[in-house]
Amino acid sequence: MKINSLTPIRTLIFFFFLWMVITSTLTSQTVILQPPQGYISGNTSPRLKVFFKPTDSVIVSWNKSLPASKAKLKIGSTTGNYNLSSLTTGGTRLAFIPKTNPPNLSVGRYRALVTSSAKNILSEIKADYNANPSTIDYSNEIEFIIESPNAPYAEAPRGSIKNSTPTFQWNSIPGVRAYWLIVSSTPFTVVTKPNGDVSVEGANVLWNFLTTGTSVQYGSINPNSPFTI
Repeated sequence: MKINSLTPIRTLIFFFFLWMVITSTLTSQTVILQPPQGYISGNTSPRLKVFFKPTDSVIVSWNKSLPASKAKLKIGSTTGNYNLSSLTTGGTRLAFIPKTNPPNLSVGRYRALVTSSAKNILSEIKADYNANPSTIDYSNEIEFIIESPNAPYAEAPRGSIKNSTPTFQWNSIPGVRAYWLIVSSTPFTVVTKPNGDVSVEGANVLWNFLTTGTSVQYGSINPNSPFTI
């Protein structure tokens, strides 16, 4: 059996969230914040994106013009808590580069909203709005991911092996939430297409596994993974 080591995937976290959609809780907010957009190679206009490089431009827009310098895009790592960073804004559009300070975002998954409230917790923002409906605005929450430019290094097994059920091990990449391990009987490559889509080409997949850890034994079954066969 030919066993390929861990696939050098450009966007490791891409596959963990591939089947997920952006969700927004539409309650009594006064502003509708659209899903983020970004530029793809070969396109002159931004398109819907969830995954961004640290140096990409993240573009967000909303439906209500807000007074200049009185609203902020607030960013957090968990739903309802936007205490990591904020960007002063106004009008109906904002563009920013994740690695620039602010917001100085590292690799990871983020949530954001637009509000004129000074609060950073959603429940407190809502309370602020209820107490001051004529001066406070807030939007629904959006989600975006800053992807890692690095792939993990396969630590084991390496070279020729006789064990038919080896345990694969690799190093952890800061900020990456999950890894997709592929074992193929043929060489394959992970290709980024001009439109930004990522695909695996040339693989004759014998087994694959999606995990949040850094090791897994060949043949293990993960019923929660849509990629397990």
